[in-house]
Amino acid sequence: METEKVELIEIEKPGINRANIGRSVGMLIGLIIFIIGLIFCITIFLLIPGIFGVLIGLVVMAKNVPKAIVKCPACDFENKAAPPQASVECERCKTNLPIKWTETPRGFWTRSIFAKRN
Repeated sequence: METEKVELIEIEKPGINRANIGRSVGMLIGLIIFIIGLIFCITIFLLIPGIFGVLIGLVVMAKNVPKAIVKCPACDFENKAAPPQASVECERCKTNLPIKWTETPRGFWTRSIFAKRN
């Protein structure tokens, strides 16, 4: 059985764009559910619904993390990967694809107010 060496793939971290705006909104909704669940947990009467709110909020946030497309060099299949992952397995040929995440250039919405301006 031969094993092929796959090169490190450099991908920009996904920012807010048309493709990821739905995921960003979903992540915000998950954060709101999580915060409401925490507030419920503070009260004694709403402890059990609060626990479920926290858990549901965490699941919604985890499922809606903005993802980037990783193209498999072996079969040209487009896979999706979230930024903290160090590698992703191709869904078609099961090749392990190592990923190096790079920062996206700062745009209008992500620019720091303290950054130097040219």
